[in-house]
Amino acid sequence: MSQEKLKANTLSSIDALALSIALLAPVMGVALTTQFAASSAGGATPLSFVLAGIATLSLAYVIIQFTRNLPSAGFAYTYLSAGLKPSIGFMGGWTYAFAFAIGIPMVLGVASLYMAQLFQNIFAVRPSWAVFFVIFLVIVVLLSIYNIKISTRVQLWTAIISVTVVVIASIITLDKGGADGLTLAAFSFSSSSRGVAGVGYGMIFGFTSFIGFEAAAVLGEETAEPRKTIPKAILGAVIFAGLFYILVTYALDMGYGLSRSQEWAGAAAPLNYMVTRYVGQAMANIVDLMVVLSAFTSGLGGINLVARIVYSMGGQSALPRVLGKIHLRYHTPMNAILIIAVLTLAIGLSLGTSLGPAEMFGFLASTGSLGIIAVYVTIAVAGMVFFRRTIRQGWSLIKHIVVPLIGIVLGLFALYTSIYPVPPQPFNLTPYIMLGWIIVGIVVVAVMAKRHPGKVQMLGKVLSEEAE
Repeated sequence: MSQEKLKANTLSSIDALALSIALLAPVMGVALTTQFAASSAGGATPLSFVLAGIATLSLAYVIIQFTRNLPSAGFAYTYLSAGLKPSIGFMGGWTYAFAFAIGIPMVLGVASLYMAQLFQNIFAVRPSWAVFFVIFLVIVVLLSIYNIKISTRVQLWTAIISVTVVVIASIITLDKGGADGLTLAAFSFSSSSRGVAGVGYGMIFGFTSFIGFEAAAVLGEETAEPRKTIPKAILGAVIFAGLFYILVTYALDMGYGLSRSQEWAGAAAPLNYMVTRYVGQAMANIVDLMVVLSAFTSGLGGINLVARIVYSMGGQSALPRVLGKIHLRYHTPMNAILIIAVLTLAIGLSLGTSLGPAEMFGFLASTGSLGIIAVYVTIAVAGMVFFRRTIRQGWSLIKHIVVPLIGIVLGLFALYTSIYPVPPQPFNLTPYIMLGWIIVGIVVVAVMAKRHPGKVQMLGKVLSEEAE
C-alpha cells in the first residue's frame, strides 16, 4: 500500500524560505545566545559568527546538492540512506527529529516567559508563563493542521516584522557610534583575550544560531518545482541569517564597547540593554515583543518540520503507519502533528516548572545541538560518498570533497568544544541524554533488521518519486 501524499505544488519559494528563516528564529537567537559567545570570544564575537556562517554555507551546499536529486519530506533520513546505508538513514532521522522536537517546547517556553513579562509591564498583572505556553501550543497545532500555506505566511510576516525592528535598532546604535566609536577590530582574533581558541569556542553559539537553515528541504513534496525552489530557499536563509547575525553582533559589540565585552557576556538580556540605551525603553519593549513573535514562529516552523519527518518515517513503517496518514481535507500530517504536540506539552510543563523556562531553554538547546551537529556532519560525509557515486560528469574535487570537508571539520570542532570542558549541572547531563536516545535508536534498528529486514532496506527510498 502506497503512502498517502502531502498536497503537491502548494508552496512557493517564498513559503519555503519563510520556513527556514522561521526555524532559525534570528531575533530570538541574538537575544539569547550572543552573551555566551562573548564570554569566550570577547570583542571578536562578530568574527565567531562570520566563521560559523562559512561553516554553515559549506554544509548548505551539500544539502542543496541532495535536494536537487532527492526532494523528500524525509530530509536527513532520506539523504543518509541514499549516501551511506538505510540503518544510518534511520539513525539520522531518529536523532534529527528528536533534537528538533525538544526544541519546540524550548522556544515556546521562551515566548511564554517574555509574554508574561510584557503583560506585567503593560497591565501590571503577571499571569503564569504556563498559561501562555498552552495557548501558544494550541495556536501552533491549529495553524499546522489547517494548512501549511497559512502557517508559512504567518511565519514570513512575523519574521519580517521582528527582523526589521532589530535591524533599525542596530543601525541607530551604530549611527550613534556605540560606546567608544566604531572599529573593525571586532573582526580580528586579537580582540579576543583567548585568541583563536576563544573565537573558536564562540563559534559554537554562532553555529547553534544557524541550526534550522535546512528546514525548507522537508517541503520537497509540497513545493512547486522543488529541485529549483528548495535550493534557493536554503541558500537564501543562510545568506540572510549570516548578514543579520553579523550586523547585530557588531552593533552589540560596539554598543557595549570593544574593551567591555565581559559586561556583554554577563548580561541577561544584552539586546534589551542595547536598545534601551541607544533607542529608548519603548523600543526595548517592542523588541521584547519581537522575541515573543520570533520564538513563537520558531515553534510553528519546528512542528511543521518534525511532523513531516515523522510522517515520512511512518509512511515507510519505520514508525507506526498511523503517523504516515494525512488529514483528508487539508492534506497535512495531522497524526504526526498531534503526537508531537503531546510530547511538547509534557516536556514543556515538566521542565519549565522544575528548571524555569529560561534555564529550560539552555538545557534543551544544549541537548538538541549535540544531536543536530552530529547529523549535519554525517550528512556531509554521506554527500561526499553519494556525489562520487552518482555524478558522472561535472564531479569536482573542490565542490564535492573540499567543501563538505570544511563543514565536517568545523562541525566536529564545534561538537567537541560543546562538551569539553564539562559544563555545570544540569548541562553536564545533555550529552548522555542525546547518547541515550541514539542507543535506543540503534536497538530499534537492530530489532527491525532481525524481524523485518525489508523495512530497513526501504528507508533510503525517495518517498515521492514523482516530486519534480
